[in-house]
Amino acid sequence: MCACYGDVLIRLKAERKRLSWSQDDISRYVHINQGNYCKIENGKRRFSYYEIKELCKSDMDVNYIFSGRRSNYYYREFLRTCNYREALALFSVIASVLTYYWGVEGTDFWKSIYQEVKFMHLIDIDCIDQQNIFLLVRQDLRYLQPQMAELLEVDIKKLRDLEKGKCLPDSELLWFMYDRFHIPPAVILKDEKGLTGEMSRLIEQMDSVGKQTFMEVIKIFQK
Repeated sequence: MCACYGDVLIRLKAERKRLSWSQDDISRYVHINQGNYCKIENGKRRFSYYEIKELCKSDMDVNYIFSGRRSNYYYREFLRTCNYREALALFSVIASVLTYYWGVEGTDFWKSIYQEVKFMHLIDIDCIDQQNIFLLVRQDLRYLQPQMAELLEVDIKKLRDLEKGKCLPDSELLWFMYDRFHIPPAVILKDEKGLTGEMSRLIEQMDSVGKQTFMEVIKIFQK
């Protein structure tokens, strides 16, 4: 079955129920009324950028809501002390290691996992605002604006505004960037918890093929 934004909404509802939250409970977290939240779960409204940022501060696993994949608890706890800049730096290290294994071993496994980090070289650790990721990805792919707009299912004016930082992505656009280009929403949202969740999942995948020593590399960087 093809992934779609509707799957995000299914996981959103599942997460809410896992936490035993009512729609009114989650509405208070994102500072909207229950009626507007109900529209979000029913696909009639999208979370705004700032509403998603508020959701990231809650106990909800926002990374899971967008990706459909839970991260290893041990690695997540180990990495949870990272601030956003530190998390980005470690994510870049992980991306470099994965790129190395893909280049050296060239197996389908490493090709698949490399696809998830191949745009990480575009992320500027020193840049507070990562909104220009829309422009950077398009330029990296050498796409024209009409091509990129079609992939993100927006009109060209909206894409131009996104690239110039004149507007912020809503929850659906964050999902499109993840689904089409594997840009974690946490990168754009500047969410440490989401980034560590993505990192722990990637480390777990490396562990599954005997690359356990990578955690030792992370420990060295954190000293």
